[in-house]
Amino acid sequence: MNPRVFLDVDVNGTVGRIIIELFADKVPQTAENFRALCTGERGVGAVSGNPLHYKGSVFHRVIQEFCIQGGDFVSGNGTGGESIYGRTMEDEPAGLETKHFPFCLSMANRGKDTASSQFFITTGDTPHLDGKHVVFGRVVKGIEVVQQAEAVDVDDNDRPVQDVRIVHCGELEMVRRSDAKRSAKSSKSSKRSRRRSSSTDSSSSSSSTSSPSSDSDSDSHDSKDRRRKRRSRRDHSSDRYLKKRSSKRRRHRSTSADRGAPPKLSVAKDVYDRLFGNRNGHRGGGRAGHLMVDPARVSARRTDPEGREIKGRGLTRYVRES
Repeated sequence: MNPRVFLDVDVNGTVGRIIIELFADKVPQTAENFRALCTGERGVGAVSGNPLHYKGSVFHRVIQEFCIQGGDFVSGNGTGGESIYGRTMEDEPAGLETKHFPFCLSMANRGKDTASSQFFITTGDTPHLDGKHVVFGRVVKGIEVVQQAEAVDVDDNDRPVQDVRIVHCGELEMVRRSDAKRSAKSSKSSKRSRRRSSSTDSSSSSSSTSSPSSDSDSDSHDSKDRRRKRRSRRDHSSDRYLKKRSSKRRRHRSTSADRGAPPKLSVAKDVYDRLFGNRNGHRGGGRAGHLMVDPARVSARRTDPEGREIKGRGLTRYVRES
């Protein structure tokens, strides 16, 4: 896979990026020279003493419908330059055989085997350059930036009135699409996991301060079940309480009604007849002996069948004689 480099170019105060594919498979030496000058990895040039780096250099020549030319980081006016191999480098035959086309990259030179670091990007058809300059790359993105640079005002020497400068440059890291897709999926999965974790934590913290925090959906469901059971127990307890109160009220009403009713004696019929007389009006003779009665009725006033008042306290009753 051919390497790709970028040039961040300032045109009238606006910076745009040009991305370039280098034909390393056809012209490896020329492509490596340009790549290393974009990264600046070779340090300082042995000939010029200047950094072997395009960063900070300008496009010193701009001609509409022809090209924009730069790469002179030594003098900045098209008279200097240096390759990573020395002052100049040899022309690679494969590059000379490649035809020029709009927005291709080609090496500038002053004749055979005189290329150094200067290059140009074509902006139109330039068949007259074929076989004279080494074509070594093409613009794959940022053609509009090249066109903006082509349209700037220039002086009589075709130099831009306002500098068109390379403010940054370097090599792009190539990533396979399959790897990029896996990375994107992993990133999305990680984000979803964080969102689920955040949602679970917030749900756990808001449920109850006395219950432990949950780290999973199952724990959250268990917590909800426990809360439902507690509510159910409270409801049943409340129902039992209401039933007890209702039962007590019924017993209270029954007792109050009994108090207003005539008292009932816990006395055998023959004893009652002997003491107070039978249905024919006869009563037993003499004072009544001790008689066991219901102690709950001791406070009630009683009379015998003949209208006489029954006196006595405690568990015994007797009839007061007239």
